Amino acid sequence: MNNNRMIKSSLFFIIITIYTLLFIYNIYLLNNIRFNWIIVDDNKYNSIMETRSEYQDDMISKIEFNGNELFDVSDTNEFFYSMVVKDFNKYNPYIKYKSDLDNTEIVLLENRITDELISKNEHIKLLIYNDDYYKEYEIVVTTLPIMNISYKDNEENNRKVNFGYKEIQTENIDSDIYGGLYIFDNESSIVTNTNLKFHVRGATSATFPKKGFKLSLKDNNGESLNRNLLNMRNDDDWILYAGYNDQERVRNVFSSRIWYDCCASDNQFGIKAGMYYKYVELFMNGKYHGLYALGFQVDDKQLNIKAGEYIYKKSGYYLENNVYDITDDSIVPTYENKSANNSAESNRPLKEYFNCINSLEYDQILKKHDLNNIFDIYIFNQLIQNVDGGKQIYIVYKDDIYLYIPWDLDQSFGNVWKDYVKNNIGNYAVDQGDNELGNWYILFLNIKDNVLFKESLKKRYFELKNNGLTYQNFERIINQYEKAIFGSGAYKRDVITWPSSSSGMSDLNIFKEYVEARFVSIDNYYNML
Repeated sequence: MNNNRMIKSSLFFIIITIYTLLFIYNIYLLNNIRFNWIIVDDNKYNSIMETRSEYQDDMISKIEFNGNELFDVSDTNEFFYSMVVKDFNKYNPYIKYKSDLDNTEIVLLENRITDELISKNEHIKLLIYNDDYYKEYEIVVTTLPIMNISYKDNEENNRKVNFGYKEIQTENIDSDIYGGLYIFDNESSIVTNTNLKFHVRGATSATFPKKGFKLSLKDNNGESLNRNLLNMRNDDDWILYAGYNDQERVRNVFSSRIWYDCCASDNQFGIKAGMYYKYVELFMNGKYHGLYALGFQVDDKQLNIKAGEYIYKKSGYYLENNVYDITDDSIVPTYENKSANNSAESNRPLKEYFNCINSLEYDQILKKHDLNNIFDIYIFNQLIQNVDGGKQIYIVYKDDIYLYIPWDLDQSFGNVWKDYVKNNIGNYAVDQGDNELGNWYILFLNIKDNVLFKESLKKRYFELKNNGLTYQNFERIINQYEKAIFGSGAYKRDVITWPSSSSGMSDLNIFKEYVEARFVSIDNYYNML
């Protein structure tokens, strides 16, 4: 008897719950329009416009797809729809909009949202109208996060944005610009709004039309503000990589990921000695600015730098084959101490380090290094053909041990600097079988022919291979980047915005073939070593 009552009570509760959910769902439908419901053909679309006058001001002040507000592009009639990755309804979203006019309706011209439409950068026409007026808009669909940097639009700030850091310095003015940052993270649907200080970054890259930027997040009092952007890390300092001189916009991002996944954690300190990027579509003051990669730089916090420990950043061509006076307070040319512990004493460990390397005493050299790290950086530079392997590198001095961290990896996988060619880059100008290109740093020039070094290097290579340093493992990563760069339509928009960077690429097929050949070549190299 009691069981029957419990069953009846449970059924009653289930029925009431179902009716309640249906009621809520119907209320939701009354206030939302489904994308595919309002698609009309060309005749219907044109007939609406032919019987009404075009409205001169905006008829839509706000539009949402699946509860997320679309980005309103300044000085255009475009809205950007960043598809939420895990949204079940992302290809047929619920639409909600706000208009200052009464009795409005909206229709869409013919196109449904498909992967093909997105990759081709085909815009969707949207028409809003009432009995008297109409206004036409376009929807641009992307699969990437959206970022907007806003700042006061005046002559001085525009010069700072359009000229390189060094050019601005010669004018004896502050290169920093103050403004705001907006990010829509389409993996989490999280919107971030914060104050910002930023400037153009880079040396040679700052001379290109499309600039990279250094970002510093600020609170309302101008103090540093940590934010977890795109679920990467909680920090205040970020970089935007432009990739202007890479025909496929992938080398620096992909190479950094190889190091981060396979080598960055394999050190005696248990720190993550590397960084990575995520692609975004950038707007500046609401206007489209291009495909960028958001990343971070290694710093004291990430590397757990303590008093008496330092991060040295090399940025230039200089061969450290000298004996250095450790009592001299000057820093080694082309190096900069990037840690907070910056004093005259901070230069001594770097000079002691090069004196040790140049002594050519192999055992003493090894004692100064994390062994896995020096073998990893050598193998890594070989694999990616890191042209700047001896020019762009971090040296970390920690607990009387030295670590290497690579950075600026755009000249890799076949691309190399060439004067008097487009964007100063020879595309696939390096032979696929070249295994010696990247290791001209002073340490490796001094020890690479040592028999013991070669034996240890070979052993380490096969350890890395067994732990995932294979083409099969990284082909998946390349496919993800291909989808982000080309599948999002962002590459097409980027080369429209920066036509001098166009290379006619439509996928990463050539890059995949080259990378696969590099893995085969380096595997043969170590099998024969």
